Amino acid sequence: MVHGVRINCLGDRMALKRPHYETFELEEKDEIFTKHETSDILDRIGLPIFTRRLPANKTWEEESDQRVFGGWSPWNNREATFLHLCLDLTAVVDRKTGSMGYGWAPKQWQSKVGSIVVVRQDKKPLSPIQIEAICRYCLENVQPLVGHSLGEYAPEKPLDKELVLKMICRATFVIFWTRFVAMKIKEGSNLDTVSPYNAK
Repeated sequence: MVHGVRINCLGDRMALKRPHYETFELEEKDEIFTKHETSDILDRIGLPIFTRRLPANKTWEEESDQRVFGGWSPWNNREATFLHLCLDLTAVVDRKTGSMGYGWAPKQWQSKVGSIVVVRQDKKPLSPIQIEAICRYCLENVQPLVGHSLGEYAPEKPLDKELVLKMICRATFVIFWTRFVAMKIKEGSNLDTVSPYNAK
């Protein structure tokens, strides 16, 4: 069995009381290893992954009143969206493929995302705390850098996009991971905090 992680959407978390991140086991020959999506960010930091969306649960899929979910869509899964930000400087908007260009997640990762499963391409185990750190790195480190390069911090001169790509690397993730683990320990967490680079 391959140990991956399920990143649960708002519907699964609120209606079914599932945790945000949970262990998900897959067979060695699961279709995710042949039919999948990948992450430019994880490729750059040296932790290539495969991702796949999971079927929606009817408990929340048919709920039309978004007030039940705090005004948000039950399909909402911003962690999954930001995990798929495009870092290809040559990418262009393409309605056929769903590409939204550099700095944006493809269209299929921006609406009706739902819960997803994530596995490492090398089939080494991935833990919930590791994928939580990875998602937070994407949200807290990568997105602001990419946003800056797209002019979101005007009137500041946008960061050079090539420089941004160099900053999204193993070293900056290791720095983030070290601080993240220290924060978790301070909060009293007894979760396994093995670095994803040391997984066996």
